[in-house]
Amino acid sequence: MKEVTTIVKDEMLAGRADSQKERRVAMEEIIARVKSDRLDEAKVAQLIERHRAEHTRTMQRVLPKASEWYVSLRPE
Repeated sequence: MKEVTTIVKDEMLAGRADSQKERRVAMEEIIARVKSDRLDEAKVAQLIERHRAEHTRTMQRVLPKASEWYVSLRPE
């Protein structure tokens, strides 16, 4: 069980690190857009959608491992 827990933890941490990098890049770009003379709403919407897609990919990566971990907690 400890092995599965470690796998889930590692997967979650890796997903979080990836998500934080993507978020930082997106936020820097959004801030630059907001500070510019003209706000390109389509570009900001695209950045927000990209962030949501990254979140979805992270969850798709973590959930199968979390489900496997959950099953391992059940008494046999």
